[in-house]
Parts: sequence; structure tokens; C-alpha cells
Amino acid sequence: MKCNNCGVEGKLGNKFCKECGTSFIAPTEQTEMSTVQTEMSTVQTEVAATIETTSQQPNVMPNSSSIAKDQRNAQTDEYVAKGKELAMNYWDFAKTALKRPSHTATNILGIKSNFILSLVTLVLFSLLLALIVMTNVSTVSRGYVEPEMMQPFLYLLIFMVITVIVLYGVGKYTKSDFTLQDVTSKFGALMVIPLGILVVSFVLSLVKIVSFSTSLLFVAILSVIVAIIQVVQLLVASGAKKVDPFYVSIVTLLVLAGVIYLFGENLINSINPLSNIF
Repeated sequence: MKCNNCGVEGKLGNKFCKECGTSFIAPTEQTEMSTVQTEMSTVQTEVAATIETTSQQPNVMPNSSSIAKDQRNAQTDEYVAKGKELAMNYWDFAKTALKRPSHTATNILGIKSNFILSLVTLVLFSLLLALIVMTNVSTVSRGYVEPEMMQPFLYLLIFMVITVIVLYGVGKYTKSDFTLQDVTSKFGALMVIPLGILVVSFVLSLVKIVSFSTSLLFVAILSVIVAIIQVVQLLVASGAKKVDPFYVSIVTLLVLAGVIYLFGENLINSINPLSNIF
């Protein structure tokens, strides 16, 4: 290999001339080698930075238990929100029915919201009635007898359902245009009054004023009969078939009395402690 600058022969493999120090490598080759070295240095720097960043980051991969917990919390929050909304809607419904029960029952529509609120009224009435009987019996027996609550509650709830079905049958007989939801909504609106009486009776039973609590319980039951008669009158008034509402009311009450006769023995047996007291 001959030096381009001084012409001295150099050994193969030498990079520089030993006489003048001129490089035997062409300028283009030097540039390419420099570029390659720069690129390799850049890549090494980026790789090192990536490794350092990755090592500093915490492990944020969520596990299955945390995901399940978040889902349960979200579901619980949703149920709480729906419960609050239902409570507010029922409070407005109850206030309206308490102020003008007959007017509310006459004009209420059987939409889904009113239907649900009326069902809530029937469930609360059955529950409170069972609770009052259980509490008063326990108080009278001085704790000697502890009656069941669940079975009487179920019997009372079944009776409420049967009452609605019988009233709907009255509507069909009188050829009324009211649907089952309409009848339930009207009966539920009128049942707010008996429910309010039961609330007062239950408070009295808790403070051991059994006699007054029991008196209000019977008043609430009489209010249920009045509510049934009121719904019958609405059904007869809106029906195409002209019948006397008095006779229709009597027949309706007789049918429900038969239902009570069938379920009454089971209801008393579910309470059972009464037979041990009297």
C-alpha cells in the first residue's frame, strides 16, 4: 500500500503512513465509520435510558382481587343511589296521597313508577302489621312468648295481592278500562293512610303502650276496608256496565272474607302465642 502524500510504501494493514502520518483510509470510509459509531452510541444511550426508566416505574398491573373489589364498590354505590332515588320518590308519593287520598286515587296513572310505589306501600303495610302483632304479643306475655314474624308477613302480603286481583276482577265485571297496574296504583295510593296509622301504632308498641297501639291497629284495618270500597266505587263509576256500587262492594268484601277464612287459621297458627295467652 503506497501513501498518497509521500509515496512511501506501507505494510498491508497499516492505517497511517509511518513517514508523514497520512491515513491510508479513504475520507468516505472514515465518514461512514464515524456515522456508524455515532448511531451505535445513540442506540446504546436510548437502550440504557429505557432500562433505567422501566426499573424505576412501580408495578401498576392491577390484580384480579383489586378489580373485583372496585366492581363490588361500584355496584354498591349504584344500589345506594337507586335506593335513595326510590326513597325520595316514595316520600313525594306518600305526601300527595296523605293530603288528598281520594283525589290521588282518582287521577293517578298506572305507569311503572306509580305501580312500583304502590307495591312498596302494600309490602310496608304487611311488614308493619306483622311487626306490631309480634311486638304487642311479646309485651303482653312479658317476653314469655316470642311469635314469628316472617310467616304472618308472607300471609298478609299474599292477602294484599289477592285483594288487588279481586279488585281487578271487579273492574272486568263492570267493563272498566283500568288495567291491573291502574287498579294496583289506585289501591296503593289509598293504602298510604292505613300505612301511616300503622307507623304510629308501631311507635306506640315500641314504647309499650299496647292498648292504644292495638286500637290504632284495628283502625288501620278498618281503613283498608274503606280503601277497598273506594276502589270499587271508582271501578263501577268508570265501567260501561251500570251496576249498584253498594252491592258490588258487599260482594267484594264477602269474597275477601272468604279468603280471610281460608288463610285466617294458618295466620293464627303462625302467630300461635295468642292461644297460649287467652
